[in-house]
Amino acid sequence: MSTFAAVQYVPQLIKKAKELLIALPVLETFEVFFSLFCIVGSGYSPLEDDEDVYARNRYKETPWCSPIKVKHGYANCRTPQGEYYKNVLGTRCDIRCQKGYELHGPQQLICQSSKRWSGKVLCKQKRCPTLSMPTNGGFKCLDGAYFGSRCEYYCSPGYQLKGDRIVTCMDNKVWSGRPASCVGYLLHMVLIASRK
Repeated sequence: MSTFAAVQYVPQLIKKAKELLIALPVLETFEVFFSLFCIVGSGYSPLEDDEDVYARNRYKETPWCSPIKVKHGYANCRTPQGEYYKNVLGTRCDIRCQKGYELHGPQQLICQSSKRWSGKVLCKQKRCPTLSMPTNGGFKCLDGAYFGSRCEYYCSPGYQLKGDRIVTCMDNKVWSGRPASCVGYLLHMVLIASRK
């Protein structure tokens, strides 16, 4: 507050001080006039400065960006100065996905002055490549070709399964076991006999 602006309020302050003088003992009267002199004479307004300090602290401490929620994942966030809220300006969050899911988007998000995070993230379920259908047979899967899904091969009548009957989609996006094939029963018997 400038000295000129403060001078405008002097009559109001004097009136208020007179009201206080009636109710206050002598010692307190001196303190009121001394405080009044310091505020009017110096151009210093303790109220304005307190408000500025409060606003700066509030700006640093209050939530700024919306909270991060990562479906099938989590965010490990660090604030610039160890604030309580994990979404203040300048907060950095490392994004990780649960087992069986992979991250689409940046590995780190930053709370920006626009009150938005620096990017968008999504944890998508991992998917194995489509299994090839064996000739003279097929397969049945639970949950398609996604992580954790189990598929069971079968063969048409007269054919024998060669390879693993059940395969599972693993975290590294490959199927467990060997690909299966269906061989004719007679050919299968010949193959077994040739190994002896």
